[in-house]
Amino acid sequence: MASITFTPEQFNELIGSIGQTKGKKKLNTQLEKVQRLMETSDEVSCDDIMKLFKTNKSTGKKTSNSWQLFVAEIRETFEPGMNGKDILAKASEIWKEMSDEDKQPYKEAAEKLKNDKDSDSDSDNSEPNVEDRKKEVMKELFESSDDEQDVKEISEDEVSDEEQKPKKKRTSKPKEKVDMEIIEDLEDDDWESLTFDDGKSEKFWKAITVEEKLIVHYGKIGSKGTFQQKTFESQEEAKKQLLKDISGKKKKGYSN
Repeated sequence: MASITFTPEQFNELIGSIGQTKGKKKLNTQLEKVQRLMETSDEVSCDDIMKLFKTNKSTGKKTSNSWQLFVAEIRETFEPGMNGKDILAKASEIWKEMSDEDKQPYKEAAEKLKNDKDSDSDSDNSEPNVEDRKKEVMKELFESSDDEQDVKEISEDEVSDEEQKPKKKRTSKPKEKVDMEIIEDLEDDDWESLTFDDGKSEKFWKAITVEEKLIVHYGKIGSKGTFQQKTFESQEEAKKQLLKDISGKKKKGYSN
C-alpha cells in the first residue's frame, strides 16, 4: 500500500475540500476511491488525493479556524510518521487542557485570516455550515477504525418504503400440554433412547409416538428431565418426524 505525507498547508486544504463535499453518501464514495488508490498504487501524491475531491480552486479556499491552525502548528512537534488519527487524538487532548487565554492567539489569527480574505458573500451563502461539516468529516475520518473498509450510512430518505413499514410481531404457538396419563402407561423399552457424553456433560434423549402424538423426554442424566408433546395430523407424520429427530440427534453426537 502506498504512503503519503502532507504538509500542514496541504492537510488543511484537504480537510477544507472534504468539508465542502455535500452528502455523506458522496463523501463515503470519495473515501472509498482514496482507499482503492492507496491500495493499488505504489506512489500517490497529494495532488492525486486532491483531484478525487474535485477541489475547485477558482472559488477560493476557506480560511482555517483556530483549531486547524493549532493542529497545523502542534503536529510539527510530534514524532515523524504519526498517522492522522493519532495526531488529532493527541492534539485534541492538548487543546482541551489549554485555557481560553492560551487559545486566544489561534482565535485571533483565524479571525484575521477570515477578515483579510476577499470572499464572495453569495458563494459563502451557498455553502451553509461548512465549518461544522469540517468537524464532522474529521471525526468520521479519524475516529473510525483503521481496518474499516466499508463505510455505509443510510439516511432516512434512502430507506425504502418496505424497510420503513413496521415489522410484524411473530406469534409463537402455545406449547401443547403433555398427556402424562399416556406416559405413565409406557414401558422404558417402548422409547427410542439416545445418550450424549462429551466429557463435559451427560445428557439423555428419548422419544416415542403414540397414535398421532410425538412425545419427547430429554435432559441431563440423573435429572427428571423435560417432556414435550406434539400432535400431528396422522400417525404416519408423527413417525416421520421421530425418524428425522433421531437422525438429527445422531449427527450432533448422540448414540444408542
